[in-house]
Amino acid sequence: MSGSARTSRHRPAAPTLPFGFDDDVPVDHDPLDPHPEYPTPLELVLRLTLSERQTRVRALIALSQNKLDRAISEHTTGKDVAGICSLVSGGNDSYTVAHLVRGLATHQVHANTGTGIEATRAFVRSTAQDWGIPLIEHTPDPGKGYFDLVRGKVMARSRKTGELVQAWPGGFPGPAAHAVMYQRLKERGLAQVPHDFGISGSKNQRVVFIAGRRRPESKVRSTIPYADPRGTVVWISPLAVWHKADLRAYRLLHPDVPLNPVAQVLGMSGECGCLANATAGEADRWRAAFPDDPFIRQVGEVEDEIADRPDIPAHRKKWGWGGAFDDPDEIEEMARTSVCSVNCGPDPLWDSMDPLFDFDGKAVRR
Repeated sequence: MSGSARTSRHRPAAPTLPFGFDDDVPVDHDPLDPHPEYPTPLELVLRLTLSERQTRVRALIALSQNKLDRAISEHTTGKDVAGICSLVSGGNDSYTVAHLVRGLATHQVHANTGTGIEATRAFVRSTAQDWGIPLIEHTPDPGKGYFDLVRGKVMARSRKTGELVQAWPGGFPGPAAHAVMYQRLKERGLAQVPHDFGISGSKNQRVVFIAGRRRPESKVRSTIPYADPRGTVVWISPLAVWHKADLRAYRLLHPDVPLNPVAQVLGMSGECGCLANATAGEADRWRAAFPDDPFIRQVGEVEDEIADRPDIPAHRKKWGWGGAFDDPDEIEEMARTSVCSVNCGPDPLWDSMDPLFDFDGKAVRR
């Protein structure tokens, strides 16, 4: 930790300023003493031995708890906190965050987008029950779900013209439509949570969302703040400077972190199945792993249903097509901001290159 007397083979020990000062930027990053604002270069993290990885994670845990406590104090002092909610997608990383804040969170929140494997939803519900924590789960309104969007049946008011137009012109989405899918299927569900607590629009009450957003994930998330107050909701991302390798090391230190069997197969939660940001072959992996899942079966049915529609371009008639070629679609920006990564999907390439782990996630080198 900053200010400690511990020595490191990566950088000579030196006194530093307290957490979060803008001028407390190490010239040479020390992965055992991670900077609170600037993620350690991944190549330095991947060189660590298992024991060093665990030392680093303990430092990150203390940093995250410090940031979490400060964010709650700064943005809820003088306010009535109706609930502290850990957001769980069903993926292993979201449960790593949930485990870290288990003693603090009063609720878990799951946005059921209707684009996921049913076993993931069952895992989310059973885990909340096992932990004895209330689960808030929201789904899109009837007639406004994923397959309604794919069929081109959802209407919205154009921000450019004020006219009523299709929210999405039909067909399966590619990268250009990710913001639309996120806003319609996930963001609107999360926006209902203040209503669940009866505090929507309140000036004196707040609900806290604890999310697993991390700066190393993508360019979009590279400037994610630790705290992001939005009306009655205070978003907090205590793991902002963690790498995925750090999350895996955390799970080695805490083997009681629940692991979703679906995530173990897909390398992701199995909930974000819109596949707007699909990688090559991703749709085939979902189909091969869960051929009898209701969502997968409905994907096939809707593909057949729209196959002959002349108003839908050929490239949008197959689920997960974005992994095959560049997105030719240009659409109106529908979302003010998205808290979902543009890399929403399978684990980064570094997951399979991490020398500390084999493919089933077990440590292989000390």
